[in-house]
Amino acid sequence: MTTKLFTEKGSDLYEGLNGLGSSVSESTMIDELCPYCEKEVKLESKFEAHSCPSCGEEILPCSICPFPENCLNCPLMRGAK
Repeated sequence: MTTKLFTEKGSDLYEGLNGLGSSVSESTMIDELCPYCEKEVKLESKFEAHSCPSCGEEILPCSICPFPENCLNCPLMRGAK
């Protein structure tokens, strides 16, 4: 039995996570606190890694995470720097 990674494109979970915002317009923004520059920034409401518009570091949209109590197994952490 093979298991696909959460972030592997084409996997059902990947497609489901990135489809979370499909009922919301693409222009919907969320507020996130950047752990690097400590500024509150606006990001597009997509469950994927983003670049902080203030400092350029890669940040994750934790405020819209479908697994808020399972940070150690975050499906986006595999791609984070």
